[in-house]
Amino acid sequence: MKVSEETNLWVEQDGQLMLRGVRCGACASVQFPPQPYGCEACGAAPQYLSEALIPARGTLHTLTTVHVDQKLTTPFRVAEIKTEADQFVRGRLDDSDAVVGGLVQGVVRQVEGTERVVFVPADA
Repeated sequence: MKVSEETNLWVEQDGQLMLRGVRCGACASVQFPPQPYGCEACGAAPQYLSEALIPARGTLHTLTTVHVDQKLTTPFRVAEIKTEADQFVRGRLDDSDAVVGGLVQGVVRQVEGTERVVFVPADA
C-alpha cells in the first residue's frame, strides 16, 4: 500500500467509521496512522505493508496534552485507544470530559480547516 499525505485516513463501512491503517505481512502488527517507511514493530520494508481497516471505537487507554507544536494550534490532546479489534491506535482527542478507561469513538470534524478523525466519548 502506498501511503501519502493525500490518503484518506478513514472510511465509513456499514455505518461505522473505520480507520485506514496498515498490517505488516512479516509480523502481523497493525499500525495507525499509516506511514510509508516500513513496519514500526519489526522494521520490515514498506512492500510488506497492506491496508488494514480498524474500528474507530474503543477504550481510552492513555492521553496527554500537547503544549508545543510546529504546525497546529496548542494546546490539544492526543490519546491512545485500544480499539474493539484489540489494536492500539493514536489520535486526537476532543476537548470533552473523556476519561481513561471510558469508551470513545471516532468522528469526523473540522480541525483548523481540515477534516480529521477526532475521538469523543462514545454513546455506549
